[in-house]
Amino acid sequence: SRGRGVRLVLSPNEVPTDTKVLVQDYIHPMLIGGYKFDLRLYVLVTSFEPLRAYLFEDGLVRFATRPYSTPGSGVAGDGSAAVDRWAHVTNVSVCKHDANYRPNKEASANNEGSKWALSALWNELAKAGADIATVRSAISDVLLKTLIAAQPHIAGRYCQRFRRRGACFELFGFDVLLDERFAPWLIEVNVSPDLSASSPLDKTLKGTLAADMLHVVGVRPRISDTATEAVMRSSGSRSADD
Repeated sequence: SRGRGVRLVLSPNEVPTDTKVLVQDYIHPMLIGGYKFDLRLYVLVTSFEPLRAYLFEDGLVRFATRPYSTPGSGVAGDGSAAVDRWAHVTNVSVCKHDANYRPNKEASANNEGSKWALSALWNELAKAGADIATVRSAISDVLLKTLIAAQPHIAGRYCQRFRRRGACFELFGFDVLLDERFAPWLIEVNVSPDLSASSPLDKTLKGTLAADMLHVVGVRPRISDTATEAVMRSSGSRSADD
C-alpha cells in the first residue's frame, strides 16, 4: 500500500532472492497527454456468501508526474540503463512528493492536475473514439472475477467468526491499469482504502462515496434527545402557523 517497496526492475537478476516478493509483468500503458495513469475504483462488498458487491459509479484517475518513457530507455551516470520512477509510479502517496505533482484546486475542474475524476476520463476517451460501454464492461468483469477468486477463502474465514449473514461489510480499493488497447489489468486490491480528502475533488467524490456506502449498509445517524426535541418544537411551530 501507498507505493511502499515498489520497484521497477529491468532484469530478473535485480529481483531479490533473500525475501518474499511479488513480481508483476510490466504492462505498457495507455497514455493521456503523454502521461501514464491508473484507476482507483471502489467496490463495497456486503456479503461473500452469497457474493453481493456494489461498484461506486465514479472513481479516481491518478497520473504519473513525468512524461512517460519506455522502461530502460534512459541512461544512468555509469552508462547502464536507467528508470525514471516518476514517469511510471502513479500512487499519490509517492507522486505528491515530486515537484511536478499538481493538486486539484476545484471539484468542478475534475479533469485538471495529477488526479482526475473517473467521469472525466470517460469523456476524454470518448473523444478519442473509445467504446466506453465496452471498456467499463471489461473492467467490471475483472473486478467480479477477482472477488470470485477470493470468495472461498474469505467466506470460510467469515463462517469461523460469525453465525449470521450480513454481520459486516468491507470497502475495497481496486487499482486498475488500461493498456494501449483499452484492456484493463488488475494491479492490486486495497482493503479499507484511504478516504481522507487532500483536495476539493477528493472531498466531493469521497464524501459521496462514504454517504452511499453507509446508505447501502443501512447505517442511520443517531440523533440525540436534544436534537429530536428541537425538531419536534420546530415542527409544532410550523403546524400552528399553518
